[in-house]
Amino acid sequence: MVSVDIQIKGLPQDATAYLVGGSVRDVILGHTPTDYDIAVAGNVATYAHKVSQSTGGKLVVLGKAHQKVFRIILNDRVLDISALNGPTIGEDLKNRDFTINALAIDIRAGQIIDHLGGLDDLHAKKVKIVSEHAFKNDPIRMLRAFRIATEFNFEITMPTLNAIRASAHLIHRSAGERIRTELLKMLCCLDAYPYLCQMAQTRLLPALLFDFDLRQELSEFLQQYGKNMFRHALATIRHLEQTATALNDRLLKIRNFPEITIPNQHLSLLKLTALLTAVLPSPAFEHQLPTHDYCNDAQAPGKQLTLMANRLKLSNKERKLITIIIQNRSKPRYLFNLSPKSLYVDLTLIHFYLDCHQFATLVMLYALADQEAAVNSANNNRHHFSQFIQELLHHYHQVYLARLKKPPLIEGDDLIKFFGLTPSPLFKTILSRIEELRLVGQLKNREQALQVLPGIISELRQAGTM
Repeated sequence: MVSVDIQIKGLPQDATAYLVGGSVRDVILGHTPTDYDIAVAGNVATYAHKVSQSTGGKLVVLGKAHQKVFRIILNDRVLDISALNGPTIGEDLKNRDFTINALAIDIRAGQIIDHLGGLDDLHAKKVKIVSEHAFKNDPIRMLRAFRIATEFNFEITMPTLNAIRASAHLIHRSAGERIRTELLKMLCCLDAYPYLCQMAQTRLLPALLFDFDLRQELSEFLQQYGKNMFRHALATIRHLEQTATALNDRLLKIRNFPEITIPNQHLSLLKLTALLTAVLPSPAFEHQLPTHDYCNDAQAPGKQLTLMANRLKLSNKERKLITIIIQNRSKPRYLFNLSPKSLYVDLTLIHFYLDCHQFATLVMLYALADQEAAVNSANNNRHHFSQFIQELLHHYHQVYLARLKKPPLIEGDDLIKFFGLTPSPLFKTILSRIEELRLVGQLKNREQALQVLPGIISELRQAGTM
């Protein structure tokens, strides 16, 4: 039998216990897991308390009375301890999802237990289900198959793909938190595109994104045009991954500013945005779609995105980023059509930066990928737009952010002292106007700001706001 050193100190040697699940797979692949699953034959609570005492880890009890998990939290890892799922380790492994996860290590002997050919599949880089009931017992395993394949660059076997196709509709039984975790882990990878294409072919991707209780007109819309929408969304993801790879490898230099990168958590949300916008016409794609009530209903897309965000249990920060990208994704194309001479002194550009908050870089990169994915775009136009985005990124990072770091030219006390104004909510409007003019480069010092203030105040008075 094959032996392996699991390198976990403090585990009792007087009990029958096994390291199981994905942590075994990772150990065999030479990785160092941060989460370990331990299955115990016997009194689980006693074993867990011994581990807690010997390791000094914090013990937390999770789950229901008949499915308790004893979690030991250490400085650099987490141990989840539970009972065997069956009378023996062999029966436990038969109830797991994939053969590469149906491996165990006898903690006392340090020997690998493989009853289902998991080692062979691991070496062959195959993701294969343990049984035909695997997905019906726990539908989240379908998404996990693609996440594991993406993470390790493995191949999902054809019988497993066929089983996913037959059970894709069951994914809605899974909790939104579990779907979110698996999906975002998958989207963090730089090579998710081919696996997402497979997900679309097995119908799991549409099942993830669309509820079956959608109103009839949207269902008909998706049936007629959904393939093209998904094709564009997936192509956008492919270009996002190519851009992220180029930036990370320093192959794409933004003029004299080569330090732009896309953090994994942001890359995953960019790609999730592309998937969610499969229910919305893309700015680079919408002219290909016919006039349709759904396309013209500004409320329906927002409602559908809110529904999906709720279903995936997205955090407020994640919702904010996705919303900002969707609301501003067409603006770079509008800026592209402005006169080059007026662009960098135009308040429209500053408003774009401000509307994007701290996510302007992500919005610009998304807009570039969205444009690249448009099959109708002429190569020349795509090249010019790509150059424009690079120049815009340079301006944003080298000029705008440098100006943004400087202190404001005037404050509310100046409005009181020099113009006798009474503090009111209108102060924010006046100060914002000055700040915009500073950010666009029209005001460079305090004296210039004080000179233009009378005109701004007069304009607001004529408008009846003062």
